[in-house]
Amino acid sequence: VENESRGLMPRKDEWSNRTRALTSVSFGQGIAVTPLQLAQAFSAFCRDGDMVQLSLQPLAPDSMTGGMHVLSGSAVRQSREAMQKVITEGTGKSMKKILNYTAFGKSGTAQLASPTGGYYQGKWLASFIAGAPYDNPEIVVLVTIEDPDQKSKATGGATGGGALGGPVAAHIINDVLGYMGVPSDGELVYEDEKDAPAKKLAGR
Repeated sequence: VENESRGLMPRKDEWSNRTRALTSVSFGQGIAVTPLQLAQAFSAFCRDGDMVQLSLQPLAPDSMTGGMHVLSGSAVRQSREAMQKVITEGTGKSMKKILNYTAFGKSGTAQLASPTGGYYQGKWLASFIAGAPYDNPEIVVLVTIEDPDQKSKATGGATGGGALGGPVAAHIINDVLGYMGVPSDGELVYEDEKDAPAKKLAGR
């Protein structure tokens, strides 16, 4: 894609206990990915651990095989279960009042990088990425909101990815899967499961 960045990772020689790379990367600084790169990486959690090749053109189902295998099946199952709890118990719990499909995802609230180096104080990139339906994912949805208005009455001045990006992702999941003809898992599938255990992904 024209103008697509290669992303940013610390150099190989920075991955040691004598540098800040291990510390900074653990909370998301010192690395950068584009939305397309993030969506491609997340696709591994929607499959059996292999990432699909991205394309701007429709692909035949049989052409989505043979992707790069990056995760074991057990890692996929454990990660998907943990990411469902982001919706049922964590930062994305506002999605429970919207979702008609089971899903899993992760919020992100990153400081905006300054073009002169470092990060802006008080400016954020709120994001949420999700896969749905839970048992047999058909789509990946990524929502990013740059520098949200902290004076907005509609959002209560929220800046977090779960509070801002999560509800938008939930509406997109409902609309897109409904358009695709995927049967709903039930109206507000998580709303009545406050005390129920999270759905577990069956082993394959």
